[in-house]
Amino acid sequence: MFIAMSTSSIIQRSLFILITGLFMAACATPARRIQANPEQFAAFPGEAQMLIRDGKIELGFTPEMVAMAKGWPSRRYSRHTPDGAIEIWKYVRVYPDTVSQPVFVSGRRGGTEWIDVTTTREVEEMRVEFSEGKAVVIEERKE
Repeated sequence: MFIAMSTSSIIQRSLFILITGLFMAACATPARRIQANPEQFAAFPGEAQMLIRDGKIELGFTPEMVAMAKGWPSRRYSRHTPDGAIEIWKYVRVYPDTVSQPVFVSGRRGGTEWIDVTTTREVEEMRVEFSEGKAVVIEERKE
């Protein structure tokens, strides 16, 4: 089976992936977040500072510590239980997927043409649950 993709389509998809990757790399490092909030970082305990620099978190971290280490979550939820409220942060990675599909054209030209269809797939990479301002549950996706 032969799949025809136009050169402009390939270039557009490549540029999208490149620009998205560069943007995420520039904004998504603990060092940049520390640089943007040096006073807040200095107020954290020494052991927490070492973990945050490495982009790691542990139980007991405050939402501010987690945000500095991992960035702000993709989604935030609240769970209300008889024991109190739980704040849930989800870190989701979005994967674009482009495939070429045939489209049947009627009329004078008739026949089959190929179009690119892009869909996205979301994968939850991590979930952090906070109770009373501290991380009480950390779930990370295993490969």
